Amino acid sequence: MRRTESISMKDAIGEFLERNRLKKKFDQTEVISLWKTMFGPVVANRTTQLFFRDGKLYVSLSSSVLRQELSMNKAKIIQSLNDEMNQEVVKEIVFK
Repeated sequence: MRRTESISMKDAIGEFLERNRLKKKFDQTEVISLWKTMFGPVVANRTTQLFFRDGKLYVSLSSSVLRQELSMNKAKIIQSLNDEMNQEVVKEIVFK
């Protein structure tokens, strides 16, 4: 069915993602991209793997010192990522 009213490209893409049940995966991919830009090159260079499972963001790090520091700021990191996404995408972070 064709629409008679105009909608923005952003709304059209959002509607497409919702209709095809891709929004959750798209949002998770966006968070992974944000990780590298929000926390800078020091964290990005020491991050060896990022993936989502059941609303948890798993982050593998090559530095035990960085892992400990990020673990102490877990709540703040979750809040920052969700604020940037304007919705709750990350429910928990697991540092490995």
